[in-house]
Amino acid sequence: MSGPSERVYVARLAGTTVFDPLGDAVGRVRDVVLLMRSTSAPTAVGLVVEVPGRRRVFMPLTRVTSIAAGQVICTGVINLRRFQARTSETLAIAELLERQVTIKEGRIKAIIEDIAIEPRRDKTWVVTKLYVRKAERRRGVLGFSRRGEGVVVDVDGVTGLMRRGRGQGAALVIQSFADYKPADLAAALMEMSPSRSAEIAAALDDERLADVLEELPEEDQIALLGTLKS
Repeated sequence: MSGPSERVYVARLAGTTVFDPLGDAVGRVRDVVLLMRSTSAPTAVGLVVEVPGRRRVFMPLTRVTSIAAGQVICTGVINLRRFQARTSETLAIAELLERQVTIKEGRIKAIIEDIAIEPRRDKTWVVTKLYVRKAERRRGVLGFSRRGEGVVVDVDGVTGLMRRGRGQGAALVIQSFADYKPADLAAALMEMSPSRSAEIAAALDDERLADVLEELPEEDQIALLGTLKS
């Protein structure tokens, strides 16, 4: 991994162009794949990359040689098999953004807005920091209410990262999917856990949701609509 690859915030990484060693664009980053661990920090194992044809594929971080401002450089070897998350894998952007955690110091509730990963000496990547928004609402100037303070905390300085609560927000995820065509968004939803895909579908406007449902097989349409009505 080259010098510029230090701390990387995954929400900012979304949409970044991936280049091969010759400088040719091969795709765009759409998400980061994590392995969640109960006894240590989550490990980042790869990127979900959208390649030409709007196919989302998995790129192991071992094939990434540099992550710098505005670009990711890979070895040029890409497996074009469509990405399908395993049960042990978690999508950082789709599944962890807007998850509620508790900051240990002060027992303050907060919402995750970004996740930082960093490389270790053994070339593995781990989650080290979280950018969170405190859930409290404070009184601002002129008496207006404003959102809680945004702070960066160590990943081991919070609890609840492994626990998926009910009613997790979806605004940040939908924002990251803004340029997706209905078929691509439908494919992305099917990569997530049923409960998370239902939360995101419920947050879509009616027209966008209808377009997405049209792209799903009938069995998946029924399953998704069933979760929305429950």
